[in-house]
Amino acid sequence: PPPGWSDFSLKVVFPTRQGSFEHIWVSNVESSGSEYIGIVGNDPYNVEGLKYGDPIKIKIVDITDWQYIKHGKRMNLMKS
Repeated sequence: PPPGWSDFSLKVVFPTRQGSFEHIWVSNVESSGSEYIGIVGNDPYNVEGLKYGDPIKIKIVDITDWQYIKHGKRMNLMKS
């Protein structure tokens, strides 16, 4: 990333036990070819087998939002 840019996070959609979906933040994001890897950044409510701090692989199609810090200001898909 350019100087002054940091703390990249992705919001990722996961299927729940009830058959709906939950959006969860993933931090420490790194690119790995056609997918990303990262760490679950908040406690899931209804996603079985997933918890805060777990390492995960992320498919690009499952990304629903993103954010990062640019020179001290939070930037995201909705406000950047």
